[in-house]
Amino acid sequence: MKYRFLLILLLAAQWIAAQEKVRYQISFDNAVHHEARISAVFPSLPGGPVKINMSRSSPGRYALHEFAKHVYQLSATDSKGKTLTVSRPDPYSWLVTGHDGTVNVTYTLFGNRADGTYTGITSLYAHLNMPATFMWAEGLENRPVEVTFNLPTGKNWNVATQLKPESGTTFSAPHLQYFMDSPTHIGNNLLREWTVNDRGKPKPFNWPFTTTAPTPKPTLTPTGSKRWCRSSRPFSANCPTTTLAGTLFWLPICLRPTEMVWSTAIQPF
Repeated sequence: MKYRFLLILLLAAQWIAAQEKVRYQISFDNAVHHEARISAVFPSLPGGPVKINMSRSSPGRYALHEFAKHVYQLSATDSKGKTLTVSRPDPYSWLVTGHDGTVNVTYTLFGNRADGTYTGITSLYAHLNMPATFMWAEGLENRPVEVTFNLPTGKNWNVATQLKPESGTTFSAPHLQYFMDSPTHIGNNLLREWTVNDRGKPKPFNWPFTTTAPTPKPTLTPTGSKRWCRSSRPFSANCPTTTLAGTLFWLPICLRPTEMVWSTAIQPF
């Protein structure tokens, strides 16, 4: 009877620990330089070293991209603020030792690519692909996750995500897999709402979209007749394009021989 009681206590303690949330915070104070500052709290850890990983691929596109290459200025402390020893067993993970059951990790993330694979951060918006943004600890994959987006002051930013809203700019996910499969767009978003028929019952449906254009970039403009130009997209209205058929890739080319130089003209991409 005594051992059965101890076993029940042990299982109860493990269950309580498994319900403790992994908590993230992300701030964009240096968004103009494509940086975010991120902190993560991993509580109720078992004894021994804990391995913190940065994902190497993301849902929907499983090619290796090694998102750890955009992480720097990383540090780790325990629950009392004591600095912990951090080592790199491989290029995409960090091994933290000497903790007291809690590890707080803080790092800077560089993001200058807003697509379905990477994270893009500018002074106008932040488009977050979660595997390219947030670290995770091995062994805590089934714990609930909570993330707080610290939005810049003076900007009319809000959060568009499938994560569950909790309070203010704090959102949650039931586990790591759901969290990692929840791309999030932060910016001056509007919400368009309408009603759909869901098995005979009206159901509200909404779709967020941003009101600001992406960061502009210089365009290439033809200036002479010296060589053929080619690119993955048309250069300008002055350079008519066509598509090379019968090749493995879609490749528009200029139909006019030109020399391409950087122009002062700016257009969003």
